[in-house]
Order: sequence, then structure tokens, then C-alpha cells
Amino acid sequence: MKNIHIPRTVEEYHNDIAERAFPDERIRNNDFYRRLIGWVADNRTPLLYEQDHTDEYANLSINFNWLLLRDYENTKLGRPKTILSMYALHEYSHMTNWLPTRLNEITANEYADQFTRSEYRASNETEIQIHYRMPELRAELFPNMKIAVDIMKERGIPQQSSALLGKIRPMLVEHSDFDYLVGDDVDAKEALARLKQYDGNRRWSAEHFTEIQQYFMDDTLPQGNGLIDTEYEDVIANYEPHLTQEQYERNVSRNVRMAFGMCGLAIPQLNGGIDEAIEAAKQLEGRHALVVRN
Repeated sequence: MKNIHIPRTVEEYHNDIAERAFPDERIRNNDFYRRLIGWVADNRTPLLYEQDHTDEYANLSINFNWLLLRDYENTKLGRPKTILSMYALHEYSHMTNWLPTRLNEITANEYADQFTRSEYRASNETEIQIHYRMPELRAELFPNMKIAVDIMKERGIPQQSSALLGKIRPMLVEHSDFDYLVGDDVDAKEALARLKQYDGNRRWSAEHFTEIQQYFMDDTLPQGNGLIDTEYEDVIANYEPHLTQEQYERNVSRNVRMAFGMCGLAIPQLNGGIDEAIEAAKQLEGRHALVVRN
């Protein structure tokens, strides 16, 4: 982890997230997504950091409310600001799901199931739903590639609920029994193959659970919260963000504590003050945001 910056006020925090995580104002100002970003800010208050170790590129830090900033300046997928904003939206969508933080209360399989559910929600949101919510983006993204939403629209399929997509995606990703439904269309088969590339989430998260569990047995840590599939869309669509300075400081303190466990360090006791949290976070600079296998 490097370049950890924790703003002192909630106003500065919102500005920092807008500038560095959601630089495409169209996405951050879209009515549904501004509410989603606000829900995550209120409940998770993700803190930003940059990559300091090669294998931090794929990590579990969003489970503990830390967002790795990726560099998309040379991307060929679309405008860098848009791709970065979609990446952040993907990670924020993860964080609307329940992501357990007191790991002595669950099993590896339960943990893997929740992480995989969050991945399906995030992927559906940024690969399908965003192109129904903001259809103007499609012409700018993934040039010369036909993605799942293109095929859905070609076949006259209107926007489906996130709850329904949350049931369909695991059927397609984790099983082959339903592959025949895509037919013989080459583009559809390629899109399905891309979906199936991510069938290892359960195994990956279960393996990492066994590595990090011992660092998250502290009963003073709050247990994570989140939205189930059947309530996610309705809650977000009607949510009004309301993060106060007091709650912001409590959330930052909680997140800094969890970052120590994330790095395989003893979790400190913090009283919730912003100055104490900022000072403690300095100890995380240069640390590995992923417990490394022996």
C-alpha cells in the first residue's frame, strides 16, 4: 500500500472520491449511481490507496472498505476517466453486498458465497445494467467487442431486475447445462465464454479466507452489513446520502483498524478521532495489502 490519503472532513472526502475514483461526472451524477455511491460512502466510507506490490492488483481490500486506485491512462477500452469510474463503480457495487468482517463467525464456504454474490452483482451492474441506465456510454466503451448486453438488446430483451440477473449469472458461469440457450451465434458464444472466465471466485476467496481469518477474530470489530439481492435495487433507488462528520470519523477509524488485519498486522484500538486514524494509517505505507502465503 502506498500514497494513503485520508481527508480530515467529510466534505473533503466526497471531493477526493469524486476527483480520484469517479472522475467521469456523468456516472457519478447519474441518479441511480449517485445514490449507490452515497450508500457506500455512508456505510463503508472506502479509503483510497495505490498499489505497492505486484499481487495487490487482485485483493480482498474492498471487503474491508479500502479501494485500490488503478491506472487506466493507457487503456484501449474507452476514455481513461470513464474506465476508472466504471472500475470504481464495480468495486462500489461489490460493497453494497454483505461482506463479513468478523471472520470467526462464519466458515470459508459462507465467506466465499458472499464474496461471489457480490462479484455477480458488481459484474451485472457494470457489464449490463449500466448500459440500460446510461445507454449513451455503450458507443464509447469496449470498441470492436460485442458484449452480453448487446446481444440482450438485439434479442429485444428489456432491462431485467438485478435480483433476476443475480440468479441467471451463476447458472451461466458455474454450470454448462444452460449453454445451449445462447444458440449458435458466434458473438453470443464468445460473450458466454468471457462470463465463464470468472468461475474461480469461490475457490479464490475461500483460499484467501483461510489466510486472513486469524487476523479478523477481534470481537471489537463491527460485523459487516449489506443488501440482499431482492432489496438492493429498491433501496439504492430511494436512498438519500447523509454522511455526517461524526459518522465519517467513526467509519475511517474502523477502516484503518481493519487495514491492519488486512495486512496481517495486529489490529490496534482507536478511539474514533480523525487525527488518531490518520496517524495510525501512516504505519500502513509500504505494507502488503494482502496476506501472503508462506
